[in-house]
Amino acid sequence: MPSPIHIILIVILTEVVSCVVKGLYYWRVYGRLMFWGDGGMPSGHSASIAAVITGLYVFDGFSLLFVFGFCWGVCVIWDALNVRRQVGLQAAFLNKVYKRKVLKEDSGHTLYEVVVGVVIGVVVALVYTAILF
Repeated sequence: MPSPIHIILIVILTEVVSCVVKGLYYWRVYGRLMFWGDGGMPSGHSASIAAVITGLYVFDGFSLLFVFGFCWGVCVIWDALNVRRQVGLQAAFLNKVYKRKVLKEDSGHTLYEVVVGVVIGVVVALVYTAILF
């Protein structure tokens, strides 16, 4: 049975990969580097929680711990996709009302950004476990 430190290492590695992808994406699309920040492509929250869930499944199988992680993951992804996205949309509306940028608008994620984050998390976790075990 692998040590719990492997889950932590998977999450750290996933965050690094996610930040590099975000930096390259922003450099390619906007001509500037941005390695971390709220919102944007890909969703680091979704990547991290997908990596945890995948790691739990690979190491422990379909267990109570995996089910707990999956339920927790649904909450995190729902928050990134819906709750935080709505906060960003409301901030954009209020900034238009006040005719100046008072509130931060890019705090949530689109479905595409969340899906890319989940794919990154699953792939990193599977590659990590395939290489080490």
